[in-house]
Amino acid sequence: AAAFAARGILLCGDAAGFADPVTGEGITFAISSGRIAGRAIRDEFADAQAVEERFLEGLNREILPELRYAARLAGLLYFHQRARNWVFRCLGRDLVEKMIQVVMGETTYGEQLGRLGW
Repeated sequence: AAAFAARGILLCGDAAGFADPVTGEGITFAISSGRIAGRAIRDEFADAQAVEERFLEGLNREILPELRYAARLAGLLYFHQRARNWVFRCLGRDLVEKMIQVVMGETTYGEQLGRLGW
């Protein structure tokens, strides 16, 4: 996570590599990481080190866990054909609806995969 902030530079969005591994969509994480950066700068403006720390705390709380969940789901969907086929056969429409809700910001990968025990 330290690679996202150094010497007064905060990496957000595409610059930080924050693209959803399932959908390839990046604007959601770009906006979220920009907001996190803005709050860190607003709250700790006088102390560059504190800005970086606040920014990294926000990423660790709001974005990085979601990217880890999405990476696990992407691994299943893109690299395990049998498992993917079974998931879509059993959960197809519901899974697609949940993924749309994630993209729309109505739920998170963490919330949905947490219900499955992931």
